[in-house]
Amino acid sequence: MQKFLAVFSIAFVLSLVSTPSFADSAYKVSGASQIKIDVYHPTKHIKAYNKAGSVQGNVTIKSSLIPGKTVEVTGSVEIVVGALESGNGRRDRYMRSVLGGATSIIRFVPKSLTMKTMNPSGGSGELIGDFTINNNTNPVTFQASFEGDILKGGKVVVQIKTHVLCSAYKIKRPALLWVPIKDKVDLAMTLHFTK
Repeated sequence: MQKFLAVFSIAFVLSLVSTPSFADSAYKVSGASQIKIDVYHPTKHIKAYNKAGSVQGNVTIKSSLIPGKTVEVTGSVEIVVGALESGNGRRDRYMRSVLGGATSIIRFVPKSLTMKTMNPSGGSGELIGDFTINNNTNPVTFQASFEGDILKGGKVVVQIKTHVLCSAYKIKRPALLWVPIKDKVDLAMTLHFTK
């Protein structure tokens, strides 16, 4: 009997070690995703949006999410600069030129996620990664809110509101009446993900 219990105990422990307790949660960006850029000048407030379906990417969460625990995230979310438009063709051409050209990519590469709050209908967390604009990359920390079950649900919406500095990404600030726009540009992303 003792021999049976010893063998059973060893087999049980080995099964726990060899069986993964979590499968990666992989998500793809869906066409409903939206990026909004707000640019400020002393005399004008300009908004630019992405064309529908222009945000692309895949993101994978590499571990179980527990509030307060930092987990690895891989993948990227990106948009071609040419997909941004403000409704003024001349202004849009200039905007695209200072952002590296119409074929240049704006990209966020997540590295880690720390959930602060979590429940079956969503939560909030901190996303850390690299953000690339105008072919210049800087580390970023985004505060994000989540709608949907990030581990079990088929759909998750991530909302991020932040700002970027033109100077940090070596973007030549456009000028109106010889006065440049503010260095700080507001960025809002509503990213829709599906499994």
